[in-house]
Amino acid sequence: MTQFLLPGPKPESEPLAEVGLEPKKFKIRASLLPECEQLLTMLTYRRPAGSKSEGKFIRRFLIPLKLKVDQYGNYYKRIGTDPIMWSCHTDTVHNEPGKMVVGFAGDEVGVADKDKSNCLGADDTAGIWLMVQMIKANKPGLYIFHRDEEGGRHGSKYIAKMMQGQIKDIKFAVALDRKGQDSVITHQMGQRCCSTEFAQSLIEGLGMAYKEDDTGSYTDTASYVDLIPECTNLSVGYTGAHTHMERLNLDFIFKLRVALLALDVTKLVEKRKAGEKEHTSCS
Repeated sequence: MTQFLLPGPKPESEPLAEVGLEPKKFKIRASLLPECEQLLTMLTYRRPAGSKSEGKFIRRFLIPLKLKVDQYGNYYKRIGTDPIMWSCHTDTVHNEPGKMVVGFAGDEVGVADKDKSNCLGADDTAGIWLMVQMIKANKPGLYIFHRDEEGGRHGSKYIAKMMQGQIKDIKFAVALDRKGQDSVITHQMGQRCCSTEFAQSLIEGLGMAYKEDDTGSYTDTASYVDLIPECTNLSVGYTGAHTHMERLNLDFIFKLRVALLALDVTKLVEKRKAGEKEHTSCS
């Protein structure tokens, strides 16, 4: 198994401001423009697992958050004692590392017409950005930025096998790594990963148009179903993942940011038992 430790943190010297925005065009308050600018800048990094551009991205956006790193290269931070894990992954499925150009259509961002990148990489830059925003707001929880999810969840598998003490008090694991705008995943590859009771409590807590979805494929929280009672994957607003037509809805992700920051974790329901097996047919 490949490990993805970086050769020591280095300050990233690139300027943050790379894209100019007009508040009216994106329906985003002027006070939030720096956060949107950061999101768009994040999206300019093509990040195959273990690539130099993934390393530059981590040094620029994650190292300043004073995260810890394990022996595999997963970055994490604990704030407070809330029994919830938020997760995302730092790699993308780009064919080549480096930088890219993004373009806009209404409230959506995608690969610019002049750029030949094979995908946008909102899977999972959207999840990374949301977690960065939550950490900056000091929202309690355990935050894990997994490595090498696209290659087979290797970073989260390492934690599940070698770092179980890190997650021993966690009751809820939420991956911010799902396409669309309405899925709370209850099954991953046909295996139940969270209860209906938990899913409904999360839906109610977010106050958005989410619904239960049993058609999930694998993401990092699937590595924890035998260790954590309630594991799910939440839609973060992208479509067309892994393709040149991938798009991210900016209006949606900013609304989700507000909902996540306001979520009352004490009202989430724990019903499923860790390791409990239940399957359904995949559709």
